[in-house]
Amino acid sequence: MSRSKLLLYGSASSSAARRVRAVLIYKNIEFEEIMIDIAKGDAKYKALVNPMGMVPAVKFPQSDSVLFESLPIMELINELYREKPILPKDPYELARNVFC
Repeated sequence: MSRSKLLLYGSASSSAARRVRAVLIYKNIEFEEIMIDIAKGDAKYKALVNPMGMVPAVKFPQSDSVLFESLPIMELINELYREKPILPKDPYELARNVFC
């Protein structure tokens, strides 16, 4: 069952979730966010979303599968929503942005 908005599982204490949230806001992507208390160890979240219990995790509207880890999530967001790229196209500028 596909949904109309991207679903972000985050936490107020997670810098990785904040990175993903920042990319979504920068690219003007509508999303819903569910806050997970990772300190308490949400058993339902572990069972249904991410067995590791970590955030961020994202369900994209195009699929019901879940993606973990901020870097692959941001790369997929950049590929699926091509307007306002998060990284430059020029290889030299890309290298400066990624490796510096």
